[in-house]
Amino acid sequence: MRKKMNSTADQNQVAFRKMKAMIDGTYPKGRFLAMERGQIVADAPSFDELATRVRSQGKNPKEMLIVQAGVEYTETGIILAQDGSR
Repeated sequence: MRKKMNSTADQNQVAFRKMKAMIDGTYPKGRFLAMERGQIVADAPSFDELATRVRSQGKNPKEMLIVQAGVEYTETGIILAQDGSR
């Protein structure tokens, strides 16, 4: 049985896989990117700075896919998360 792609997390995973080559060719290795609904909505040199930028847009980084350019991820899932206590 095939799972329906209906969650934002699923959309972000699929978009990331499709955009991986573009991301790696556009952003410096190690740059952090936030994806929401299949789109890159913010980028920054550190995770903390990215979380700050995302929050300044009125969004929650916990609800996004956070990845690093140039990093190979072998499995889908939550790649990075923040506990929100900072």
